[in-house]
Amino acid sequence: METCHRFFKGLGSTAENPLLFEDALGVVQILPIEWLRSWDHLRSMIKNHFEDRRGHQKVLRGEYTLEDDVYKVELELMSLPWEVVMKPGSGRKINMVMTFLQAQKGGTDAAGNYDCPGCGLARVGRPSDNLKCDCGMWMRLRQRLRTPSRPRPRLVNTAVNTPSSNDDDDPSHFHRVLFDIYLASSHEPKGASVVRQSLRYRLFPVLYCRHVLTHLSTYIRR
Repeated sequence: METCHRFFKGLGSTAENPLLFEDALGVVQILPIEWLRSWDHLRSMIKNHFEDRRGHQKVLRGEYTLEDDVYKVELELMSLPWEVVMKPGSGRKINMVMTFLQAQKGGTDAAGNYDCPGCGLARVGRPSDNLKCDCGMWMRLRQRLRTPSRPRPRLVNTAVNTPSSNDDDDPSHFHRVLFDIYLASSHEPKGASVVRQSLRYRLFPVLYCRHVLTHLSTYIRR
């Protein structure tokens, strides 16, 4: 990890490789990293950014997550220091994903069958897979266990938008969405899927370090 820190430190801010941020509405902009010093600063910036935009109430409730564009993992789950993740000039892109609660449907639904909120097209994918629909919308499923102390989630309709739906609570109004599917305790995911997720999270720092080394070698050859 110390080696990773040294390489991140060596990658100075360059105009050629800006740090990009794509909000949940699909708007991409350069992140003013020089003005931000922590995850809390970034959250405050996101709140201000959505103050007069669709999704403001969800942002205030913290119903979103940030993921790396290359490895599709949630950055805050990695518990990496701010200065390691958010380094100017790294050419990194951060995606903002709105999260929604959705009850399990159709038994265990292990295959991840669901409909695209944007166009209604039926999609099939494993939980944790990032899928891009033909309409351009990104979506992902995340399985969670429902415990007695955890309240029943508020359901969302993943069908095509209706005029009576609330803008903030309608997934079709966003570019990237994540659905939390709550399973009964007897349906706890087991075996390879759990191992795969664990390894994915643990290997992220190593994989990204390799990405940085590749970027650095390309920069030096110039």
